[in-house]
Amino acid sequence: SVGIGTNAPSAKLHVRESNPGSFTYDSTADTLIVEGNGNAGITIATAAANTSRIIFASPNDPTGAEIKYSDATDLMTIGTTTPNDHLALQAGNGVEAVRVKSDGNVGIGTTAPLGKLHVYGGQVRILDVTSAPSYGARLVVGRDTGQDIEFHVDDLNCKIVADQDGDEDGNHSFILNREFSGSGANDFRIQKGGGSQLLINTDGNVGINNLSPEHRLHVAGDAIISGY
Repeated sequence: SVGIGTNAPSAKLHVRESNPGSFTYDSTADTLIVEGNGNAGITIATAAANTSRIIFASPNDPTGAEIKYSDATDLMTIGTTTPNDHLALQAGNGVEAVRVKSDGNVGIGTTAPLGKLHVYGGQVRILDVTSAPSYGARLVVGRDTGQDIEFHVDDLNCKIVADQDGDEDGNHSFILNREFSGSGANDFRIQKGGGSQLLINTDGNVGINNLSPEHRLHVAGDAIISGY
């Protein structure tokens, strides 16, 4: 063992700028120890056109994972380099908080995310300090072959709630809006088990158990309309 600044090295290489106090180092990470009673650190410097790197290797993989920074591309990278490896972030008492799978899926609260972002066992909040942010909508579902937003429940009620803020005396609307510039059908439907129970077509006609309403309200089946 070699000590720099100490005559009692606790590692193969022990560099002490000043004594930080007395404690026992983790025996699984004591090959190199850098100590300081104030701020302490290790600097890796390269020319601006090159990349600084720390490599994590084993006999099975000489470049299994890495931390690197490129000044030329303004990019800090942390991750694995093996095709089937994953990345995890821990919090608290070493408990995994985020998992990034090799396919790019991200899991929060799950180690097996089934989509690009999979959150399990908690609440997701998208909030802003302004009522009219410059970026528009807080949540955007993009164009793809499947553009669904699904709610999975276990024998419980499923709700979409518009929770009004402190200005309860103002005028407020809960809006489901369709934007469409084409000439084809653009229906709004409420379904059960894949079958439409209520439909509002492009012209604004409403059909109940009717997919082709010809009037403002077109009901297929019996209806009761009562007034007072």
